[in-house]
Amino acid sequence: MKFFRPLTPRDMRTINRTAVLEIIRIEGPISRGDISNALGLSLPSVVRIVDDLRAENLVRPTGKSEFSGGRKRPLLEINTTDNLSIGIDLGGTKAYGAICDLRGEILCEYNVNNHKTKGVDSYDIVSNLIGLLMSHAKKEGLRIAGIGVGVPGVAEPRSGVVQRASSLRWKNFPLRQRLEEDFGLMAAVDNDVNAAALGEMWFGHGKNVSNLVLVTLGTGIGAGLIMDGVLYRGAHLCAGEIGYIPWDKSCLDREYPEYGPLEYVASGLGIVEQTKKRGVFQPDAAGEMSAQEVFEACARGEEEAVSLIEEMADYLAMALISVSALADPDVIVIGGGISNSAHFFIDRVISRMEGRMPRMPRVEISVLRERATVLGAMINLLHLKEDFCFVRSMP
Repeated sequence: MKFFRPLTPRDMRTINRTAVLEIIRIEGPISRGDISNALGLSLPSVVRIVDDLRAENLVRPTGKSEFSGGRKRPLLEINTTDNLSIGIDLGGTKAYGAICDLRGEILCEYNVNNHKTKGVDSYDIVSNLIGLLMSHAKKEGLRIAGIGVGVPGVAEPRSGVVQRASSLRWKNFPLRQRLEEDFGLMAAVDNDVNAAALGEMWFGHGKNVSNLVLVTLGTGIGAGLIMDGVLYRGAHLCAGEIGYIPWDKSCLDREYPEYGPLEYVASGLGIVEQTKKRGVFQPDAAGEMSAQEVFEACARGEEEAVSLIEEMADYLAMALISVSALADPDVIVIGGGISNSAHFFIDRVISRMEGRMPRMPRVEISVLRERATVLGAMINLLHLKEDFCFVRSMP
């Protein structure tokens, strides 16, 4: 059992520093006096924290000033110029890398499609992407503060060890250590969906809320949970594995070593599996079939395709009702590759959810798309570097 411990003076400084940095990020340009009033901190305490943040180039004065009765004081904002990060979204077959700043702006980006690598070769994909982005930064005179990576598996955020990433055949892979040794920069590593949830919280539909669930629909289904402004990972770093939600009691009669029961009916994999079962669409010459083909048939109004997508939407609605009943989020954001075709099913999902839970959350389609993970990886890096600390009082 873990016991609570009292806060130390160092803890209090960390908490106050986090609060000051966050309010400057969200409300800036802002004055020291307004920070003091908003947070209930003494002005001398705010001044000391701001001086430290300025010394570390995390915040900077703007060209605007406030008049405090005696002298003009410059308003403060986040220093985006000196805090650029490289973010990497590594998937089982695709990879995406970008240089991003703390406003959520993408300054340079590269895509790798169909890499189909495993083991050490997958690390080489990451390394090569970072190398390209570093070269661009050097050419443009950009200062890179660190590297953030989202991976398709279970990652320990403090150590940066990827405990398991089946699609890459990684087990206990020391990704953070390798990156820091190879590039001489601080690195942060997390699950890709968790990172994407942070991206949505800062720059997407979660900007003005404290509780958000990001559900990614791709080959499989995953979720990232933000609760009271903090990413929730669970006891074994497996929170959000909603692909394992059973949709019927028959799901209890079999094991699911690779994909969960929900993924066989409501993901890209599920659409293909259900299509094969019905035998209404023919695979291509290579024997392959994709969810995209089903959506294209749906766009043409083909009855079997429309029926299949409606069924998929019903299964997804049941899963989102379960998630809502447990987490009570302000908003559920739908992301992942399948979200590009969400206009075929989102209205049905929402209509099937309404009136079937105590409180209906907003359901939105991601506006960040593939950029959510790299932006969230940057946030992870900032949290790790600055030892972010959030405290919630009991009601």
